[in-house]
Amino acid sequence: MKKTIFEVDFKDLNEPRKYFSGTRQEKLFPWIYHIGIHRKIDDKIFDTEISGEYGSRYLIYKDYLFIPNHYNIYKADSLEYTFTRFHLE
Repeated sequence: MKKTIFEVDFKDLNEPRKYFSGTRQEKLFPWIYHIGIHRKIDDKIFDTEISGEYGSRYLIYKDYLFIPNHYNIYKADSLEYTFTRFHLE
């Protein structure tokens, strides 16, 4: 149940898909999950410190990760949202 409460939605907008996500469970604190973004072409893993409490959507376009600055995103309000952009190098 805890895993679904703070579940993070991941969407790669590239065609063909370049990235996929995976979770890793903390050894000492098994209720904590870390989200990693894996790049397919060179198997590089990008660890994130951001959980579902801060941003519930991860969007990747080209080589940039976009995380909303708002917790819930609704389609009707989509013009009012801002995102933080990270370059995946």
